[in-house]
Amino acid sequence: MNPVSKTDENSDPWSDEHFDEHFDERSAASLSELSSSTTTHSRQQFERIFDFKLPAESEETRKRYEVDTYFFIPRSVGLNPDNFSRVEFYNSLTSYLRIQSSDGLRRSALKTGTWSLPRSEDYFTSYFNAPDRPDLAQSAIQEVKFFACLMETQLKLLRVQLRQVMVRRGYKKESRIRYFIKKLSVLLELLETFRQLYLTRIRSGEIWIDEEVQRAFVLSDEFLSYRLESILISLNELLESGNEMVWCQGFQELILTSLQKEMHYREAMDILQLHDRSSESTQETYYYRLGLLKKYISDVLYLDIRNLQKDRAYRNLVAAAGAALAATWAGLIDLQRFYWLQNLDLEGPLPSSDFALRFFLIVIVGVVAYIFKDRIKELTREYFYSRLKQYLPDYEFSVFYHSVMPGQSGEEKVGFAKQYMRYLKKEALPAEIAYIREWGHPNKLEPERAEEVIHYSKQINFETDLLRKKFAHIRYIRDISRFSIDEFLLRIDEPNKKLRYFDQNKGISTMKAPKVYHLNVISRYAVSEYHEGRWQPAKIEFEHVRLVLNKKGIVRVEPVLGRGELGYLEADL
Repeated sequence: MNPVSKTDENSDPWSDEHFDEHFDERSAASLSELSSSTTTHSRQQFERIFDFKLPAESEETRKRYEVDTYFFIPRSVGLNPDNFSRVEFYNSLTSYLRIQSSDGLRRSALKTGTWSLPRSEDYFTSYFNAPDRPDLAQSAIQEVKFFACLMETQLKLLRVQLRQVMVRRGYKKESRIRYFIKKLSVLLELLETFRQLYLTRIRSGEIWIDEEVQRAFVLSDEFLSYRLESILISLNELLESGNEMVWCQGFQELILTSLQKEMHYREAMDILQLHDRSSESTQETYYYRLGLLKKYISDVLYLDIRNLQKDRAYRNLVAAAGAALAATWAGLIDLQRFYWLQNLDLEGPLPSSDFALRFFLIVIVGVVAYIFKDRIKELTREYFYSRLKQYLPDYEFSVFYHSVMPGQSGEEKVGFAKQYMRYLKKEALPAEIAYIREWGHPNKLEPERAEEVIHYSKQINFETDLLRKKFAHIRYIRDISRFSIDEFLLRIDEPNKKLRYFDQNKGISTMKAPKVYHLNVISRYAVSEYHEGRWQPAKIEFEHVRLVLNKKGIVRVEPVLGRGELGYLEADL
């Protein structure tokens, strides 16, 4: 049975599952508590996305997610602990935590003609001197930004679903296209309703609102206009890339009509738009403004991550231990010197030469003792700190969510995280990771792969009970990590190398062959829940992807071992 055949022209475009950002026709039924993807963000960066699912109902009070990533770097790349330290590693890594919310679209209300943004309505109907008006204003700003983000998400999801359909074979695409027409029509209707309810009234001066709230609504509308144009163009390009244009004609007509209507709206609202006569400065302004709008609108989705800076406390603790040891040494030496001086007095008068010699030796011992005291302090601090760092995280963070919901404005600590990076020898690899690295290489006569191994671990703990009670609209938390490979590209060869070979028909020949390097990335995912007073056994899964690189950057990402193909429950061991 085809896995997508359940969604046809009779499907309800208002169905909750189709408005879920994580709905994927291939795996909607089997979405795990921790889903992941690895893609190229650019030629110089690859991006890893982890989605942590927060169930609406569950017995656990906390949930822990742990991702251990092992980078197998060919030694021919030239990276090692001497030139790519922990500092360079973290400088190459950029991470964000953001929420995925289900609140804001209210599809069933739109279906009956009663759709609105409830917190914004409360703000619009409040009096200017109402004591709770400032909180209502911030709540309305957050709500309209959420709405803009959710609308963009639905448009992007439509693009993803269409791309999946266009590349598949073996079933009728016509029914799916009719479904996409329905869904796009719904989204366009929702945008039109939003503009009629709020933008028309705000621009006409029909309602008096604070300048900050007005800016949020106007900029959200402008942001949606730009995103709608971009995604509609992408949808049209996907349709044109297919061969079955007959039954795509209706969808394409809707797209082109909507684009034309949106350009008329922009012209009427004096919103920036491009045309074939746009100057270079206008194009620069366009892209620059797009970036500003995206940052302004999406800031409501990001969690606040604060470094606890425990490293300084650890250093001070070790330094105190070193100082105590040095002081003990100095005290013992002072006691010995005091004993020698006392003996000088007990022995009675000594020849001046003997007295001077003994006194000189006592002074020398004191100087040497002071030198050793200083060295003991420094060497002890360095030794114990290097040992201690092996068991301590590099960074520890507290995770906060800022809410401006009426009655509960402020920020709440919703979790904490820690991460560390280490170089490992192959002999120190966990057996399961070593096994996966050799997966697909059964021939023992193959050349040995000379590789440097970096182990990067990230652990995140969420207060799921708090999130359910206070922030029920948060359905997922997304961890976005981008890793720059610029350091990897510094020492590798040019992308094309001259290769000579002997052809039996042509004799000695020459060709330009691509020179690539394989960066293997193996991940171990562990999800565990805390309830009944203890941490439950973790669910373990593995994944293996290969990044193919050349001097210009990332060529492609190849899946080797997919998520879910190999895993176990810790209690099974």
